[in-house]
Amino acid sequence: MDLYNYRRRLETNNIMEDMESNTIDFIEKTFHEAPNFKEVFLNGYKTDARIDTENDSNQLSILFRPNTEINKGDIINFDSTHWLVNNTSENPIYPTAYVDLCNEWLRWINDNGETKVYPAVIVSKKYDLNQDEQIIIAENTLTIRVSYNNDTKQIKHLQRFIISDIPYEIRGIDAISNVNFGKGYIELKAQQSLLEANDDLDNDIADNEGSNWGAW
Repeated sequence: MDLYNYRRRLETNNIMEDMESNTIDFIEKTFHEAPNFKEVFLNGYKTDARIDTENDSNQLSILFRPNTEINKGDIINFDSTHWLVNNTSENPIYPTAYVDLCNEWLRWINDNGETKVYPAVIVSKKYDLNQDEQIIIAENTLTIRVSYNNDTKQIKHLQRFIISDIPYEIRGIDAISNVNFGKGYIELKAQQSLLEANDDLDNDIADNEGSNWGAW
């Protein structure tokens, strides 16, 4: 009986593997035929995708070819736009990225004097709704989401940035909730601050030489 059950399980597994293989073959052969097919860049590398718009024009779901690796924090760009992956599907046959439109560039000069520039999702909200309760968020506060990497993980508390000609300083950093084994995105809370004499508004780079952010 044990040998019989083993053979049945083996046959079932083989059938399932054949079905999965046939599904992948069909998707691969017909992927480019979809009306929403587009070549995009995933972390700088050209690849094929199918793009579906959501109700919000600032959000998309993007389907890739089977077994394409995608992670939170990845950057996808096409048509002169950049999109930050905020979540992914767990199905390797239909790997899907759920993305938000990057609406600003985060620019700063690091400790080595190098200028760093990354696309970011920046949201300004006065109110947040949570379980039908209205929670007041401080005015002139921004939520910033940016890919986690060797540069962005160096961002510090009270570090200043220029966003849309307005100076902000970092008041909160979450580099844990949406980061998994070095892949993901950082969420920053920024509060509007005062303009400094050496802030570079032309290039949107804040002066941090005179601030105490480097002490953190």
